Amino acid sequence: MPQPAITPETARHVLWHWGQPGGYQPGSFTQSLMCTIDRADYVHTALLRTIYPALVAALKDGDAETVACLQKIAREVSGDITCRKCSDTDGPFEARADHYLCEGCIKAGVA
Repeated sequence: MPQPAITPETARHVLWHWGQPGGYQPGSFTQSLMCTIDRADYVHTALLRTIYPALVAALKDGDAETVACLQKIAREVSGDITCRKCSDTDGPFEARADHYLCEGCIKAGVA
């Protein structure tokens, strides 16, 4: 069976989930969904794969090779994610209309 295409957004969400550089925090539904996929047994993972194939594929394991692959996918569209204000590259990030802000700048009230 062919692997589903993992989008840069999905890659960034999974990287955030694993606490890896290049990720940014998704919404609460996606956060809960990733936790559910992590905890699912074989049967339930197969069911979730029918609805969320790319997310299940991206979450298959957190080894160094998978992380590097997801980081490469995450950079495909816009390069490395950096905070517009402080140039942080570790995140987590929040996407704004035309830029990203890191968690520290958001907490500090930087627009």
